[in-house]
Amino acid sequence: MTEQGRKCQLSRRLLLVPEAVFDDLKGVDSVESGYMGGKTVNPSYEEVCSGETGHAEVAQLSFDPKQVSFRRS
Repeated sequence: MTEQGRKCQLSRRLLLVPEAVFDDLKGVDSVESGYMGGKTVNPSYEEVCSGETGHAEVAQLSFDPKQVSFRRS
């Protein structure tokens, strides 16, 4: 848990600018993009997009759990 709230990591084949999706959500403090997994050390974005490295693009969100929930409504 951070001072502001909590952190979570979301992964998908390619998130396509996760900042644009999550930055405007009330209760999301920050969004950081990166890669995880895979077999290539320090791959470029182009290498990850090729699907050859085995990496997944991830977004780490810092959020206020009082304002953001993972429950279905």
